[in-house]
Amino acid sequence: MNKKFSILILSLIILLLFASTTINSADSNSSNLKTIKVDNVSFTLPQQYQSGNLTNNSYVIGNVFEFGILSLGDKRNLGSNLIDELYYSNLNSYEYADIDGHYAFVTNSYKNSVKHNVTCIFFNTGDKMYLLSYNGNNLTPAIEGYS
Repeated sequence: MNKKFSILILSLIILLLFASTTINSADSNSSNLKTIKVDNVSFTLPQQYQSGNLTNNSYVIGNVFEFGILSLGDKRNLGSNLIDELYYSNLNSYEYADIDGHYAFVTNSYKNSVKHNVTCIFFNTGDKMYLLSYNGNNLTPAIEGYS
């Protein structure tokens, strides 16, 4: 997997977040896009996701349960984050998703601390593991249709 995949998966997730709303042509204008680097991998964000705080290993808007891109580094960090998600949260569902020929592990759980559902997508690009999380529900057919 490469940097193009990370951009693709983020773009697909953004589509998921707004599947129930109409995105006007100004939002799809490339001049409204911003590129950030999380652990030296580039992600392109539409205007509505450009208000986050960027560190070397994360990009977060509000808190990770609202919107976040986190570099998990290696498989060890992936394992501990997956264990937390699968065993220590109020898990609603989980699935493997094939997004443009690449596998991602998707969970949806209720977070007591913020009192809403959070979707987490675990994926890798190159030799790095990532977690993309957001306030919302699982992948929709709109996303799966791109796979």
